[in-house]
Amino acid sequence: MKNKSHLLQTIVAILVVFSLLFTNIQSALAGQEQSADPKVAGKEETVRRDYHPETGKLAFLGAQPGGEMAVEDATNPSFGPSERAESMLAAYASEFGIRSVPDELKQKDIRQSGDREITRYQQVYQGIPVMGGELVV
Repeated sequence: MKNKSHLLQTIVAILVVFSLLFTNIQSALAGQEQSADPKVAGKEETVRRDYHPETGKLAFLGAQPGGEMAVEDATNPSFGPSERAESMLAAYASEFGIRSVPDELKQKDIRQSGDREITRYQQVYQGIPVMGGELVV
């Protein structure tokens, strides 16, 4: 009886280890994905995408180091900071699972940092702020 119990515990432990190992490998592979984005102005550009190690969901989207993300509509000289940020959101919000920018994101603030404009959004669900649901453009 003791041997069967020990064997069962060993098998369960091995299954748990393999399960964790394969989950980490799958997450690591998902985090390495990069793709050329056809929405950029003038040329295709590699966009950096980082994925959450546990969920595999997109956690960060940005330009490669030293690069830029130039969405065509966002470069319109007549646009103000809000319109430029909304153009970026229109191009990429769906990758974060946002289906309706006006319904799911509320603008918190716009700041100037050197020659950059930083627009912060709070994710909301039925008007209620989502904890940890912040998007920075």
